[in-house]
Amino acid sequence: MTQTSSHQPAGSAPVLVLAAGGTVAGATLDELRRRDVAVRALVRRPRPADDPGIEWVVGDLRDPGVLTAALRGVRTVLYVTPHENDETAMADLVVRATRAAGVRLVFVGVHVSTRTVRGWLLHHVFRLLLPAYVPKLKIGRMVERTLPDAALVVPSNFYDNDLTFLTDIEAGEYPTPIRRVNRVAVSDIAEVCADALTDPAFPAGTHGVSGPASLSGEESAAAWAEALGRPVRYVGNDPEAWEAALCRGIPEGKRRRDWRNSFRALGRMSMKTSPRDVEETTRLLGRPPLDYRSWVAAQVRSRAEVGS
Repeated sequence: MTQTSSHQPAGSAPVLVLAAGGTVAGATLDELRRRDVAVRALVRRPRPADDPGIEWVVGDLRDPGVLTAALRGVRTVLYVTPHENDETAMADLVVRATRAAGVRLVFVGVHVSTRTVRGWLLHHVFRLLLPAYVPKLKIGRMVERTLPDAALVVPSNFYDNDLTFLTDIEAGEYPTPIRRVNRVAVSDIAEVCADALTDPAFPAGTHGVSGPASLSGEESAAAWAEALGRPVRYVGNDPEAWEAALCRGIPEGKRRRDWRNSFRALGRMSMKTSPRDVEETTRLLGRPPLDYRSWVAAQVRSRAEVGS
């Protein structure tokens, strides 16, 4: 089933965004729309057909026929690994179909390149320390090995994860376990993805996207307290408070299990920000990455404008 807007911008072939309802895919779709890029978007449920520049394709990513049809006539495709039990099989289908169609893939997910000795060692350290990430690391390695022209965008922890627990934060508790980890705005990730999808000269290979600094849970809570103008207490060191917030914010399923496993590790690990990673992100964006306090302040302002 296809819903097509009658206002497609003239010019080159469209860009395909798979699973366009996801966080990063949706933000990239918005960025492409702002740039007046013709987009074909694969979604599970019908969307408004009068959205200028968007050709909505409704279907299941697991259906080879739907995927083959969606890839027909596009120039590049964005794929962000979803929280699904069959994520590896889904990624394998996307990689095979993309290669068969001769279309360049822009992949977003967890990945450590194994093309250098340091990368190979780091890849295996991650597998040992974060066993829940093994399927995602396998997917990234499959993309790297199978599609030499692919651009692999590897972001750090999202600022936007906070929005899942906004009710808790506004009630005065920051529940997410974070010892110290680099964090980045999804809008910055979307800009890099949009460039990779539309610029033929965007280099293949792995591209880390980082925020300007590593943050602790206490620092994250303090940024929200400053923006809200009232106390916000960090409770991420309380497993019961975190579990309760997780159950309120995310339905039962693989996404909740992935978050539980991820933040169990992030609550224990302290990860410094690499100046090289920030330099790489600054080069990709053409400006420094958005800082967390500015992002939080913008979320509070936006909420206030909607409520006024």
